[in-house]
Amino acid sequence: LYATNFVTPDANVAGGLSVIDVSTAIKKGQQQSAVVRTVKTGCGPARVAVTPDNKTVWVTLRQSDAVLGYSASLLRSDPKTALKAKVMIGHEPVGIALANQGNRVLATDTDGPPAPSNGHNIAVVNTSAAMSGKSALVGYIKSGLSPHELAISPDGKLLYVTVRDSAQVQVIRLS
Repeated sequence: LYATNFVTPDANVAGGLSVIDVSTAIKKGQQQSAVVRTVKTGCGPARVAVTPDNKTVWVTLRQSDAVLGYSASLLRSDPKTALKAKVMIGHEPVGIALANQGNRVLATDTDGPPAPSNGHNIAVVNTSAAMSGKSALVGYIKSGLSPHELAISPDGKLLYVTVRDSAQVQVIRLS
């Protein structure tokens, strides 16, 4: 299990990403030893998405305006080298989802316009390009004001977006 350690939204302090051993965490009296590792991230780590093959852990950084990609195995064995990708995506990303069998990261641009656009968006990131150190930001999908959380339909064809400032759920056809 991977969990973000957000710290506080007003502090410019690096948060963290913790790796938790679930089998230990569910044993009475052993919860204190369930955290296997914690790595520092940028400011405000918010949400986590794990690729279907369990090899990559993606994290949104709310105050750092980025999405990070970590090697799941290195988070446990060599956390200092686990960070494999950093993609600057826009203002205060929070929600995250994986589309196209994990080949795309979708992340909310929650509280402001990224350049050169002028509105609230869902950033689309090519995961293989990001993990190869190449330019990975594919583009943006327009959304309502302050998109916050994301979910993908079980068949992978629809993206559900909670749009906080208009109290709506937006449905986007991913094709």
